[in-house]
Amino acid sequence: MGSESCHLLLLVDDPVVQGLIETILDQPEFVVSTFRNTGDALDQLRQLKTDLIIVDISSRKDGADIIETCRNINQEIPIIALSVHDSVDIVVKAMKSGADDFISKPFDALELKIKVRKVLERKALLREVNTKRKQLKEYDLYDLIFGCSRMMVPIRSVIDQIADTDVPILLRGESGTGKDLLAKVIVAHSLRADSPFVKVNCSAIPLELIESELFGYEQGAFTGAGERRTGKFEAASGGTIYLDEIGEINPILQSKLLQVLQDGSFSPLGSDRDVQVDMRVISATNLDIEQAVNEGRFRRDLYYRLKVVEIFLPPLRERVDDIPHIAEYFLEQFSRQYNRKPMSFSRKLLRLMLGYQWPGNFRELENMVKRVVIFGDETPAISEISAKKRVARSHQTSMPEPVIVPMQGLKTFEKEAVRRAERLIIEKALDKTGWNRVKTASYLSISYKSLLTKIKECGLHPEREAGTGIPDEI
Repeated sequence: MGSESCHLLLLVDDPVVQGLIETILDQPEFVVSTFRNTGDALDQLRQLKTDLIIVDISSRKDGADIIETCRNINQEIPIIALSVHDSVDIVVKAMKSGADDFISKPFDALELKIKVRKVLERKALLREVNTKRKQLKEYDLYDLIFGCSRMMVPIRSVIDQIADTDVPILLRGESGTGKDLLAKVIVAHSLRADSPFVKVNCSAIPLELIESELFGYEQGAFTGAGERRTGKFEAASGGTIYLDEIGEINPILQSKLLQVLQDGSFSPLGSDRDVQVDMRVISATNLDIEQAVNEGRFRRDLYYRLKVVEIFLPPLRERVDDIPHIAEYFLEQFSRQYNRKPMSFSRKLLRLMLGYQWPGNFRELENMVKRVVIFGDETPAISEISAKKRVARSHQTSMPEPVIVPMQGLKTFEKEAVRRAERLIIEKALDKTGWNRVKTASYLSISYKSLLTKIKECGLHPEREAGTGIPDEI
């Protein structure tokens, strides 16, 4: 279990049993904190490091509820239940509530020591396995986010420099560009990697609930507040809070958020006490937050508090080189997740991916790959991208050409207008014939050789070749 002492929390009503357990566990490797009051025990569990909980449920009608509450506070801390009753029903109920092991009273010293050490060793092993899994996942995530695009090199350099600091970070970019993923990468490479990571979507929480969600409340603070509830900021203390869609946060709450950033403290609803918190703040937005500041919808001082370091994530259409890499990542991930046979993309689909604009960015690509994996067929994806590209082209060609003021005389302007009109006519004719050049030449009443020359002059390419650099399928 290592040289560091293990902190045990003991919740037992009977002073005789309490004293017996304290005597048995009076070892250099253990630090035991004993409680008779449930509220005091839960307060310590929320605030201090705890490695194991031992709770006596035999004299408590709410014994199973206490175990469940402990488990809700911390999913990873092992719990041993004590009871004078060792019936199957009691054991099953304790286990269903979240207990990891069970000891029936009376017990001897050796049995208790074995149980405690066994549970702690199991916890240490599970932590080691989870750490290795996390490291592998973090490596994949880091590779996914940064890829091989030159545009991501400066961002990667910034992240490597600031990850192990506590400076506030503001992530900017279109919806779906990977801001959530980047926040996780930053945390994974920080000194708070093993501490809580709490995400708050500021636009998803109703206005009337967001203050209680962020800052918590005391019992009786409002109608329906039957017990004290910890808010997101308190839950994130010691770790990182990620405020997604920060530009949507209500102006009334912005001053309270500013206080947390400045002083590291706040007051829950219905409380006259200050709660001290220590955390890193990462926020994200896809809005023009400078405009919101200028219009008075977002506090200027809060904006500057949040953007000590500001990172702009480019859209996927500007990271074309990374598209095959990202798509392959999602392909492998979803094949494992949905237990599908490994597959690969056809060159036709890859060409379409590279020539598509991806207005939904990462999220759109991820969802498309997910459908390909689930149905085991990329035909719908090919049809979908092709249709979207045709719609985009039709919108472009239907837009009126801007009037260009001739700078080199009317004749030059006239030649340019004719060239554009000719290009548009040829492009539409080629689309109509499915890029059959012989039929197109006949349709336009020009020779085949003239058509080839004009196609080259106009820089036209069939869709299957456009901007991909990938050869046709053989």
